[in-house]
Amino acid sequence: MSTAAGTDSTGQGHDPPAGSYWSALLADEEERVARYGLGAGILLVAFGRELLHHLDDADRLLAEARILGLIDRHLGWTDRTAVVAPGRLGVVVVPSTAADLARRAALMHHGLRERGLDVEVAYAYRRDEGGLRAAAARADAALDTVLARRWASEWPVPVRTDEERRRY
Repeated sequence: MSTAAGTDSTGQGHDPPAGSYWSALLADEEERVARYGLGAGILLVAFGRELLHHLDDADRLLAEARILGLIDRHLGWTDRTAVVAPGRLGVVVVPSTAADLARRAALMHHGLRERGLDVEVAYAYRRDEGGLRAAAARADAALDTVLARRWASEWPVPVRTDEERRRY
């Protein structure tokens, strides 16, 4: 399974654009989590490049809506979802423990794979420093790492002989 708990405490990853729904969702949930002392985490789901590669923007939105519908089967009633980027969906999981978040990531990954979706799932638990925004960045960085490793294994670089290297 390709789940990961993030990279480091710096929260390296993609920062959501200011004013985006995902950014607003993270801010709203962070306020609620901090106010009530709830545990929370982030699940990020990336679905295969081939699923959306050939689609125009309107069809891509329909495909994302269908995938959101499948993801919905793995969510609790307090979880909130948003499209983070094309081919990438985010879930704020509240309330949660670190162990529950890892379990849910594994169940979501296996459940979506069983439905025939080419997906990868990453997760990160909220820490006091940095909050949900930092957790989202850690999950994003972890997902990028998983996808880069997968892409590298799918597209191996050919090994050239010494003679071939001299020609180029």
